Amino acid sequence: MLAQAFAVDGFSDFAAREYGTPLIRSSGNVTNGAITWGDPILDENGVPTNPGQQPTVTINYGGVPWNRVIGYIHTHPDVGTFLPSPTDFAVLQYIATQAGVDVSTLRLYTTDSLGQEIRSYQYSDKDAASQGIDTGTVVNPDATPCP
Repeated sequence: MLAQAFAVDGFSDFAAREYGTPLIRSSGNVTNGAITWGDPILDENGVPTNPGQQPTVTINYGGVPWNRVIGYIHTHPDVGTFLPSPTDFAVLQYIATQAGVDVSTLRLYTTDSLGQEIRSYQYSDKDAASQGIDTGTVVNPDATPCP
């Protein structure tokens, strides 16, 4: 996604807009789908493009069978901001409904504008997140499996 951010905005971080992609089970591995991005946060003069609104990105599932989608990852454009929104958890529930699976089998991942740390969330983290409590698990960069 960092390469996509550079191609779209010329930046080597995610500060200009949100990016996201579905995570797909494929032959025992996990791959990502199409990377999409939301509207820019600021215009060319530094003025907010959508004042008072949270930045968003619409994930493109690109015809992937829902039962192969295991979750999704998206960026948050501020440093140190990982906490998922209620909408983020609603997307996880939507995926579960479409796939006909229990939402507890899916994961939501976020990264901040620097993209150096990724956190994993389960649907059971929803209530804590709504209270501003971050219960996300840091994804180990050495590829230790996430809970």
